[in-house]
Amino acid sequence: MPKGVTAIIAAYRDSHSVLCRRLFDLGFHPGLEVELVRKAPMRDPLVFRVADCEIVLRKRDAARILVHVGDEHDTNTVEKKAA
Repeated sequence: MPKGVTAIIAAYRDSHSVLCRRLFDLGFHPGLEVELVRKAPMRDPLVFRVADCEIVLRKRDAARILVHVGDEHDTNTVEKKAA
C-alpha cells in the first residue's frame, strides 16, 4: 500500500488472535478506511490514519490486516502493499 493511498479494511488474518482483538480495539474495524500516512526510514514502523486518528504499527502486526485497495477485487495485506 503506497503512502497516501486509502484502502478499506476487509478482515484480519487469524481473526481469533489476541493481536487482532487489539487491532480492533485500536480502531481497525472491517469496513473502515485506512490510509498509510508515513513509513519510518527502515520501513518499520508504519503510521496509519483510521477514523481521524494516527496509529503506529509494526510491519508484522500490520500484516494481519487484510484490505481492499482502489479498484482491486482481491484482498491484500497492509504489509504487502506497504513494501
